[in-house]
Amino acid sequence: MKRYIDVSITLAVLVALFLFSLAIGHAQEDIYSKEEIIQKESTYQIHLDSTDPETNMQKINFDAANIEPPAQCKDPLMICDEESVVNIHTVKTWKLRKVRQLNDPLLSPDEFAKKYPNLKDNVKEINDGSPPDQKFIAQRILYERGLLRRLPTGKIGYETEQAVIKFQHLKGFAEYDAARQITYIGPRTIKELNALKDRLQDPNYLKEKPLPEVGEKDLGEPHLSRMQKINQLVEKPEADDSKRSDFPGSAGNVEIQKPQNNGSVVQFQGEAVIQK
Repeated sequence: MKRYIDVSITLAVLVALFLFSLAIGHAQEDIYSKEEIIQKESTYQIHLDSTDPETNMQKINFDAANIEPPAQCKDPLMICDEESVVNIHTVKTWKLRKVRQLNDPLLSPDEFAKKYPNLKDNVKEINDGSPPDQKFIAQRILYERGLLRRLPTGKIGYETEQAVIKFQHLKGFAEYDAARQITYIGPRTIKELNALKDRLQDPNYLKEKPLPEVGEKDLGEPHLSRMQKINQLVEKPEADDSKRSDFPGSAGNVEIQKPQNNGSVVQFQGEAVIQK
């Protein structure tokens, strides 16, 4: 009888040890099969203002909004898979104000001088980085003369350059930068635009001086080559060409690289360009 009792006790102990080892094994399996979720958020703001030439272009720098991986991702025994979600929230505000035409008879000489002051003649060039009022007035003059087909936008691009080419051709000169291969609004163009602005104040000027038609066949060099190049770019823009349409369009491409393993923050490349 004693022998059976000893055997029973031994079997009970073995069973208990077996069940205990199973429990430990399951517990260890649970440790390695369990997933822990950690989430962090960050924001980054870009402010662009068409009335402020200093904010004409801003490079995107996400260092300030960088999201560092959690400390657990630095554990050599930890696999840290990253998923990044980028939400873009854009807020735009438009300030609207009407403008009068250059030949508006209701504009007194003082009002004309205030609303349409002369383009500054002490600058080397008026380009897309110039003060907004200078770009707008230059475009307004070209537009009311019939050289610029699109309404002034305050952005100097291909359409404005085409109008400048025709204007310079009609005036018998060229301001062309061979290094950049562009026709630009330089000192002589600025002087001629100021003179045209004053003539356009006369309501009868456009009737008395109709605009001559200017086609490619009428142009000489370097205007002809540049006009042909612009026409090609308008039809099929080059990837590395930074000049685009005068009309507001996309704000440029921002590349978002795939997150790297072990908690590397999502990476951004590109720049934000204001479209006015």
